[in-house]
Amino acid sequence: MFGEDPYPYSKDMRENIMLQVSVRFSPEQVKAMPAGAFAALQQEIERRLTPHYPSLWLNVSKGSQSSLSVSGARNDREKADVMEALEAIWLDDSWLPL
Repeated sequence: MFGEDPYPYSKDMRENIMLQVSVRFSPEQVKAMPAGAFAALQQEIERRLTPHYPSLWLNVSKGSQSSLSVSGARNDREKADVMEALEAIWLDDSWLPL
């Protein structure tokens, strides 16, 4: 995933990529979340993705239904890597406030 910098183009090129990630939670999901979960999730995503995408645009919010959107990746492989990173963040719930 993001360990050994597996991308076929330079870091300088990646710094110009505007990766956009939008995470929306349904009202039902929001009710089940502990207080501070949005901010904690946003911090964790930024912590893990910003080193690879300094121009990261991130929005974590409530919507009428849940959704996850990733745009601005250079290709399908890169988008899949970002989605995999987001899944790993979600599964590792150590970032959740107690």
